[in-house]
Amino acid sequence: MRQSIRQSRLICIAEELALEIFYLQRHIEDLHTKLCESNSVASRLRIYEETVFLEKTKERIESKMVAKSHLSVQVGWSKSHVCNDL
Repeated sequence: MRQSIRQSRLICIAEELALEIFYLQRHIEDLHTKLCESNSVASRLRIYEETVFLEKTKERIESKMVAKSHLSVQVGWSKSHVCNDL
């Protein structure tokens, strides 16, 4: 029972991280569009800095997902579990 709860929590965490990555990627793409459309050097620099920050955040989240997937293997993660199993 405990292992099942742990597995479910890990899956929920992975799903939340995947959703965060999805939204970060969309925001990064929007920023790239704004960067191309911007005429102001100051705006372009601000947009570029924000894009770099978001890309680094996305990389950190992806590395957390890798760490969680290693943990999930240790507790016998099964993809058949979903967040609502709790």
